[in-house]
Amino acid sequence: RELLNKDAELKSLWQGAGKNIGDTTRSGYDFGIVKRLLYLGRRDIDEIATILALRPNGAVREGGRSDNYILRTIANALIK
Repeated sequence: RELLNKDAELKSLWQGAGKNIGDTTRSGYDFGIVKRLLYLGRRDIDEIATILALRPNGAVREGGRSDNYILRTIANALIK
């Protein structure tokens, strides 16, 4: 919550708005959130995974995605 209050871009992505790449899928927003967290210096994979799992309108909750989805999203963000 502290990060959401401090970073407007992260907050926008969390709420499902403000993505610049044209992708409006929930998983695209999840990816954007991970990229933003990495940009902000967050490196704890467990912390990032928890954040994705808790996102109210994210692909994890809305799509019933698994832990593999979370780890794959984080891995993709790390290598891109």
